[in-house]
Amino acid sequence: MKKTIYLFILSVGLIYACHKGEESIPGDEDYKNHPILWNSAIPHHSEFNKTKPLILDEDDNIYLLCYNDDYYSANHSSRIISYDVNGEKRWERDFEGETATVIYYSGQKLFVGASAIVEQELTSTVVYFMDAQTGEILRTHDLYEEYSFYRIKGIAGTEDRIYVRSSVEYQKDYIIAYDFEGEEKWKTVVGLDIYDFNIIDDHLYLRSADNYRAYLINEDGLSFLWQKDISGRCRFDKDGNLFVLDDTTMYKISKNGQVLKTIQMKEEWIGSGWFYRIPDGFLIPNYYLYKVDEDGTLVWKAGVDDEISQSSILKIAIAKNGYVYSSNRLGLFAISPEGKLAWHIGVYQWIIDFSVPKLNSKGNLICISPQYNLIYCIKGDGSPPL
Repeated sequence: MKKTIYLFILSVGLIYACHKGEESIPGDEDYKNHPILWNSAIPHHSEFNKTKPLILDEDDNIYLLCYNDDYYSANHSSRIISYDVNGEKRWERDFEGETATVIYYSGQKLFVGASAIVEQELTSTVVYFMDAQTGEILRTHDLYEEYSFYRIKGIAGTEDRIYVRSSVEYQKDYIIAYDFEGEEKWKTVVGLDIYDFNIIDDHLYLRSADNYRAYLINEDGLSFLWQKDISGRCRFDKDGNLFVLDDTTMYKISKNGQVLKTIQMKEEWIGSGWFYRIPDGFLIPNYYLYKVDEDGTLVWKAGVDDEISQSSILKIAIAKNGYVYSSNRLGLFAISPEGKLAWHIGVYQWIIDFSVPKLNSKGNLICISPQYNLIYCIKGDGSPPL
């Protein structure tokens, strides 16, 4: 009943908001073609102050990790909730006394990194190996007990292995390789001040404050390949080429470390540092959304209007048909492949604080609203994610 009331109130608000905004926002009649297909409550979401980006598996099942990151809070619990493609809750798993901040899905399994703090003292740093279909915990490794590691900074994987990045307090980072059953295969030190890491095929890339390093993944460890003294957020294309945005220069680097191309970007476009690789260039969100071709020429600049743009476009979802979806404190909106506002939900009088949307295989949008403690499925434009 509560679910129905929420949906009714939201629908009335959306109709009102979209009609009231029609003089200043183009295309808002299109919202009628993008109804809310379902919504579901997030149980006890108010207990937590953070969520990780939604994960969708190959069957469009949804995994939501909620946690509390307040170091001084008495509540260090976390929760994973799984929903099916129709929004029905499949299972939920609580991590009492632990703050889980890392989650990764592959091969019908979830891999979760969590730490326990008691009276402001770390007591465990655990990697959980879970059955994604049931939420059952299959195996654990306490890296604090085994190696005195203080936190799990990231998890990535290949078809049959996962790689966990962790560290000793104020010391060097390590990569630990496990098979999907939880058997450790190797552990190796990779250096200080690692910001993040990516795995593409059999290559592992590490980003630090000053450089990118590439390694070949072997059965018994890592083999160093090359290093480039640049740093910034990165993306990859289908051929495994690395794109790094360092200040106003975009570098295209091959898997063997050759700089294939440098592209100069305008400072106006790249203030946020975020960018996305698309087949014919790049999408760069920085308050507005800029599409730039492979030679650094601006194709279009999209902004819904001044008020929405100033709320900032930073993270987006991209469909194969070229549609782009984003959200901010005023709602969720779609931008066409030509850079025009296609439709929107929740703008102006009816404000919905949506999370960054996630596209499922049917081209529908999954997002959460912390404001209403609900997870939504909104009809998209029918195209799966890029």
